Amino acid sequence: HQNPDFLYFQEVVLTNNVTEKIVFKIPEIPELTEQDLDIDFLLNVSYNNLRSIFNADAYLSYWGDTGTDILKANPNFNGGLVDLDAYSFNAQSTVINQVWAEHYIQIRGLNLGIDYLLDSSNIVSSEIDRKELEAHFKFLRSLLYFNLIRIYGNPLLSVTAEIDLSGPPNYPQNPSTTYSQIEEDLLYAIENLPVLNSNDQANQWSARFLLAKVYMTMAGFPLNEYGKYGSALEQLKILQGQYELMADYISVFNEENEDSNREILFKITFDGSEDSKSSFNDYWGPLGIASEDALLIVSGFENSFNSSMSFENPVSFPIEIEDNRIKNNIATFSISGNNVVNQVDPKNWRPLKWYNGELPDADFESTSFDYPVFRYADVLLLLAEAENEVNGPTPLAYAAINQVRERAFGNENNVPGNLNKDQFFDVIYLERKLELCFEGHRRDDLVRW
Repeated sequence: HQNPDFLYFQEVVLTNNVTEKIVFKIPEIPELTEQDLDIDFLLNVSYNNLRSIFNADAYLSYWGDTGTDILKANPNFNGGLVDLDAYSFNAQSTVINQVWAEHYIQIRGLNLGIDYLLDSSNIVSSEIDRKELEAHFKFLRSLLYFNLIRIYGNPLLSVTAEIDLSGPPNYPQNPSTTYSQIEEDLLYAIENLPVLNSNDQANQWSARFLLAKVYMTMAGFPLNEYGKYGSALEQLKILQGQYELMADYISVFNEENEDSNREILFKITFDGSEDSKSSFNDYWGPLGIASEDALLIVSGFENSFNSSMSFENPVSFPIEIEDNRIKNNIATFSISGNNVVNQVDPKNWRPLKWYNGELPDADFESTSFDYPVFRYADVLLLLAEAENEVNGPTPLAYAAINQVRERAFGNENNVPGNLNKDQFFDVIYLERKLELCFEGHRRDDLVRW
């Protein structure tokens, strides 16, 4: 039999004096019995299912940047991205309901695995330790709830697959309760996951970093629990030196480096098959490549890479600036047939991130690009930020941020050594904007700051 549909309501503030109740509907989910459960299979499926949240068609990979100071929706694109860009949400918003429902469908599967493992009478025929299996499920559950709390602010908390059909659902809906559950799950994951593992599944380091990101979010708006900066700093110091930056920024996003990429802590894997396509360049990329051309650069963002001048039509080529990240993040060209055409008008420049090979002979059309959820550059920038918040711009904070800048600029462009706390934060503000652009971090950064 199947569970009944549940309707959940959340009151969302639209303006200072107007609120609207948005309806989130959880679709029917088949109820599994313990006899049906292969725990190894469920774990692998749970990791694979993340593709339906983080792929290009599921919005989340660019939700975190759309509507900020770096990325906007093309008004000519007929889709829900325009609503995301304008923060124009209502009870009929397809994007809102799709993302909400997909998260809870996956959370139910994770809860099913945790319930099964917690029942000592259930036999687990797996080469993986029982506690380690539980740690994987709890890591994934915390990741999804962290998504939900950042997107919706006040999600419903369900920590069991068991459903009481005798009455309406009764789930806690309090951010503090949800954050406490996320923290509890991640502390368990840190204790029981292996220290190192392939980066397409969780390990102790990726769990520590997720916990650090949770603490950094709690330290900022709207909770403003300032003491959490110290908690984040504790985790980030442990992570320092456990990974390394790729020598070249472009190498981070190149498909041929995915198996050997020591910068990625945790990623969503795509292999290009029908059920495993990343398809990022359908939505963004050079004119002539992006079939949807759904996402545009916010006017002026391109100037953030070059403090000494602004790009104005007509732009002179070749473009020569110190920050080499611009080449991997902004397509200053279009593709016409097999030809690369420089675009002298910045209005024709497009977001860029994933491609193989070297320009002008690069391949933009692969559907096998993995999505990096956590990478070491983010660790270093958050380490610099947390240290600055707790202790000011110390040598530790300078060393962390300069490691990121040295790859972008070379060794001659370190942060000036005489900054105060606020000035150092301004550098972090810009570095996170440039280093992590189009990876889904910007909105969350702006909200917590």
